[in-house]
Amino acid sequence: MKPLNDHSRRKFDWSQILRWACWGSLENGALLSGLSPAPGPGVGGNRSHRPHRRRHRALSVMGLALAAAMFQGPGAGAQDLAPNKQWIEQINAGMVFPSSPQVSSAFALGYGSEFVLGYRFNRDFSLSTSFGYYDCDQKGSGAAAGEWLYMPLLETARVNFGEGWFRPYALLGIGAAFNTYSQTVPFGGSTQKLSHSETDLLLAPGLGALFVVFPNAALYLQSRLDMDFTTGKTLNSPVVDGPTLFIPLQAGLSFFVL
Repeated sequence: MKPLNDHSRRKFDWSQILRWACWGSLENGALLSGLSPAPGPGVGGNRSHRPHRRRHRALSVMGLALAAAMFQGPGAGAQDLAPNKQWIEQINAGMVFPSSPQVSSAFALGYGSEFVLGYRFNRDFSLSTSFGYYDCDQKGSGAAAGEWLYMPLLETARVNFGEGWFRPYALLGIGAAFNTYSQTVPFGGSTQKLSHSETDLLLAPGLGALFVVFPNAALYLQSRLDMDFTTGKTLNSPVVDGPTLFIPLQAGLSFFVL
């Protein structure tokens, strides 16, 4: 059997191998297991460990992205996307920062992830649908006292700028946020836990950058300003902002197929 030389190695489609690995992780619940809340006390889970598990899941996609770039070598970025690959599959994970006054004072830095399916009309313009899950625990007390869960469902337009391996872009998303939040507050000489669920309008402008590492795959970093138009007007619900603002910071993988 002949040893593999450099030319032979380049014949392997490492982006396809990475894509299979990423989807295999999804099937095993490693990347998007946050899409369903972890079990609480009494049902086989310990909520005190949830921030660590979410942090590990959020970093797993970043690790895959860095591994892909390192494995392909220093010249990997010097190529263009295949023009005939129009459908986009994306997976990302990262952190979310509560940013409006009420929510930032009550809830801590959270973690989450998203899955995206889109269509590229040309080199610079694409439309996509995404669904995600984010979880921020109440400050000081943890998830047992309260947390903010929001699941964004977005239709997003994205415009890329420039050519080559590095492409900044701007995006604008509109859709719905499925919010469930709870908070333990002082009440008389004791405490009271308030909770509420609602579905609200979500607007999400953002900026990012695409790093082309294969003709049919790229890494990306992006951040959005999620404007979640919560009401919080029902009896015994926690006080919220209008809109409630979150800033997700995401790293992910894009695959360009078909």
